[in-house]
Amino acid sequence: MKELLEGTSAARILSGEVRRGRENHAYLLVFEDGKYLRFALRTFAAILYGGDARKTSLIERESFADCKMYPREGEKLSAEDAADIVSESVIRPLEGEKKLFVIDGFQTANAATQNKLLKVLEEPPQGVCFLLGATGVHAILPTVLSRVTRLEIPRFSQEQTERFLARKYPESSPAQRRESAAISGGVPSAAEEFLGGGEYAECLALALRAAECERGEFPEVALKAAALGAKESFLAVWKAVYRDMLARLLGQDAVLLRGAKRNGHTAASLVAAIDLISEAENEVKLNANYRQAVEILLARIEKEKTRW
Repeated sequence: MKELLEGTSAARILSGEVRRGRENHAYLLVFEDGKYLRFALRTFAAILYGGDARKTSLIERESFADCKMYPREGEKLSAEDAADIVSESVIRPLEGEKKLFVIDGFQTANAATQNKLLKVLEEPPQGVCFLLGATGVHAILPTVLSRVTRLEIPRFSQEQTERFLARKYPESSPAQRRESAAISGGVPSAAEEFLGGGEYAECLALALRAAECERGEFPEVALKAAALGAKESFLAVWKAVYRDMLARLLGQDAVLLRGAKRNGHTAASLVAAIDLISEAENEVKLNANYRQAVEILLARIEKEKTRW
């Protein structure tokens, strides 16, 4: 994972700013993979300290005195945490001139907690920096967003995800890694879950059904999608199914070990379906009703089949 993160444009941008001594006092790291967000924050915190080996080792263990991590792992940032950050920010660093506050899962903090940090984010004490982490920005106050420099880690390519799986799970087969990477949508933790089966295997089974179902089945499929434990990944998997169908139609190598029936689709309608799912992913991030979004999406994809 560290290799993946350090190869991103976000890491290169931050490293360049640190080398030139032009780093900003507050950054927001946006990384969709919630499982690895805290790991990513530690990686970027080490970059802010110039990659010093000793400090990096301490940051990785969350035990470097001048790099404070909030909240405790598995918890949400609370008003008490915010008050502690404000009071701690006036205490001088123990080493050097930099004191860094790292905040995990900032998108889960309520408005009152975010508001408590506005003043210190805008005008921090000398030498104090902030690194906020979030899986998305829709729940973050505009007043916070205006005070931070955003660093975004986009979804990884299929090839990058496959290499990640190969390093971490060398006992898995190339075919398994290829399929898991393809249907993960570029989210490493999702690829790991697909590789292990479980609820993500249910996701793939439902995506295959969604690609093959008739109009009368739309409400039931939408209901099942809304009930999925891994519904955040369902749209990415569904999109991968259509990509696979398109590859087969064009005579190219398919990725999925089990293919869906073409079900009346043309190459043009499959391209349109992929684009429609991408639009739906953005709508869902903005808190659209998931069940309704899936049912509408099914109807729109069905319409594209007749259009082409």
